[in-house]
Amino acid sequence: VAVGTLRRAGDQLRITAQLIETETSRTLWSERFDGMLAHVFEFQDEVASMIAARLATQVSAAERRRIISSPVPDIQTYGLVLRGQELMLQYKQYTNSHARQLFEVAAESDPAYSRVYSGLSRTFSLAWRYRWTDDPQDSLERATLLARQAIEHDSMDARGFSELGYAQLYRKRHEEALAAYERAI
Repeated sequence: VAVGTLRRAGDQLRITAQLIETETSRTLWSERFDGMLAHVFEFQDEVASMIAARLATQVSAAERRRIISSPVPDIQTYGLVLRGQELMLQYKQYTNSHARQLFEVAAESDPAYSRVYSGLSRTFSLAWRYRWTDDPQDSLERATLLARQAIEHDSMDARGFSELGYAQLYRKRHEEALAAYERAI
């Protein structure tokens, strides 16, 4: 979270800003800015630019740390997921079915890997969308449940929220779809 203060003494302004990690309450970055009241708009633009640049750097570093500390999937599982994703993008019934089989094997290999469930969710959404199923309602239900499972396994991976957005959109639950898409972004 970013926090700050503004103090004024005569014609002088001082802004202090901090970036605090919410989980640990540790200050990641802190800076002080001094300026003149007569140039308040330029000062405001300068401070906003500096804070945005610093925040972007800190957020990128935090994201890198999160990725490095995330459990790495087995290389074979990862390969199955990549192959499944490639097959899905062909938008054919038989490649979608094959992709689903690959994701199911990957889920057996690494049941905690969220991308498996995102991929499975997409196969059911596609089956509903292109009428590759005898039970369209069940496909949407399964797509929704699998997207939620992906989110449970990794709430920082946008894929689960994206798939939940698709499933909710197809179910005509527009508010929930928008909320999921916003979270994915």
